[in-house]
Amino acid sequence: MYIPNGVGSSALSHIGTFCVRGAYHTRYVLRQLQGLKEISDSPTASARWGCPVSPDYKLTLTNTDATDKVVASYDLAASDVKNILQYLGYNNIPFAHSVGILTIFMNMFYPTDNKHARDGLGYYRQREWRLIAGDVNFNGRPMGRPLSGAEISVLETTDPDFWTRQITYDGKACKRSEFALVYDPVPDWNVFDHIQSVIVPERAADTAQTIVADKPVRVLEKLCPAT
Repeated sequence: MYIPNGVGSSALSHIGTFCVRGAYHTRYVLRQLQGLKEISDSPTASARWGCPVSPDYKLTLTNTDATDKVVASYDLAASDVKNILQYLGYNNIPFAHSVGILTIFMNMFYPTDNKHARDGLGYYRQREWRLIAGDVNFNGRPMGRPLSGAEISVLETTDPDFWTRQITYDGKACKRSEFALVYDPVPDWNVFDHIQSVIVPERAADTAQTIVADKPVRVLEKLCPAT
């Protein structure tokens, strides 16, 4: 869903931004609930912390400000937190699944104008597939995995200006390549098994053929000759 940038004080023109921000904050709440679910369950907590926990252990929950200063603290019995979360989750999909669904929803939005590159209506120049990974799990397995150090190095060689640019996401500033994920929905999944043919400009045909091996490479100029 491509959304235009908002116009001045017109609330209606900002509806797309409101939807994405609302989904972002709702996802944060659900992540907090998932975290509470994990630390309030004694077997899960024991595995997470690597040591046994008392059956009547307590939790100290804190709120912090932008400087990580604790502004509020709450001491609760883990069993009370677990009971509340079981009540909230009754006959509902798990919190972790809701996080994944909201991530898909958020990834479906894309701005029509690139404010960072000052590229007005730049989306017209894009040709892309929106592959959803990140927080989405399939049969308990993440559909995307982080790149290894070697994979990041290879990725950056494909377009150094793009992949080495510093960006900030969820308060973390890194090179764009460090936020990239490998789409890996099922074990032993190989993208080449799902390619029928590849269409590239004539100047890239030989290089593309060495990459895709036995897959047919079709030349763009021959498919769409200039008029």
